[in-house]
This record gives sequence, structure tokens and C-alpha cells, in this order.
Amino acid sequence: MGCSTPYESESNTVAEVLDSNGPSRLDHLLTNADGTINIALSDSASVLYNQAYEANKQDSIAPYYLMKSADIQRHIRGKALLAIKKYAQLATAYPEHDIAPIATFMMGLTFDENLNDKPRAGLVYQKFIATYPDHEMTPEAGNLLLLTQNTESTDLDKVHEWQENENKNN
Repeated sequence: MGCSTPYESESNTVAEVLDSNGPSRLDHLLTNADGTINIALSDSASVLYNQAYEANKQDSIAPYYLMKSADIQRHIRGKALLAIKKYAQLATAYPEHDIAPIATFMMGLTFDENLNDKPRAGLVYQKFIATYPDHEMTPEAGNLLLLTQNTESTDLDKVHEWQENENKNN
């Protein structure tokens, strides 16, 4: 029995794991022996996590499915905006959930690291700080916000500035 695409058999493996054990069991399939992400399976896994979310929106685990789908998409070339959309969907649909702040933070980090869009990253970090002033990640969001706003200094200067701010927060 032949496969029509090179990854069809791998996708079937992912689908079989989803059917038998649920999406949380996919993690071991998504990582290569050296700890890197298996890109060939990641897109399929993200789709399956998203399907699990869509089928179980009222379930308490639904936000985790959506977060996992977004986290995977973030690491696939060309899918960063889709990841941001999923993070935003999670933060909007489940604003009181424990991972809503993390989803908001990840939106900023994805704009910053994956898309090198400092202005948008800065806006998201500002929103994070305003919305979650007492969250444990607020100091980090503040440091990242400073880094997005300071375009005149070198990277080394930015690291020193970040370290100084981190020392003030501790």
C-alpha cells in the first residue's frame, strides 16, 4: 500500500496517536532524538491539535490544545502569523484561564523573534503589562518592551540594559 505524499505515513502515525491517546501524547513524536523539532510531522500535529480544540471547545483542556497548536506553528517557517492568530484566539476566548497571559506574551515574542516586528511586539508587551501587572512574566515583558523601543543601541548595550533592569526587579 503506497503513500501519495512522502509524509502521509508519518501523518497517519500522528493521527493514530491522536485517535488512541489524545493530542497530549504527540510530544514524543514531534521531537527528533537530538531534541530538535521534527518539521515533517509538526504541521500535521498542529492541525490535529487544532481539530481537537475545535471538537472540544467547551472542555477544560481546549485552551491547551489551542496553545499547543500555536506553539508548534510558531516554529514552522511561514506560520508565525497563524501562531499569533491562535494565541490571540486563546487569550480572547479564555481571558480568565491560567494560560491566557502566556498566550498574550507569546504573541509579542512571536512578533519579536519570528517576524522581527519590534513595533508590534512592543504594543503586545505593553498590553501584557497593562492587562497582567502582577503576573510573574511582567518584568520580562517590561525588559523586552525596552529592547523593542531602543533601536539606537547595539545588541550588547541592550543586554547590559536588560541585566540592569533585571537586577533592579530582583
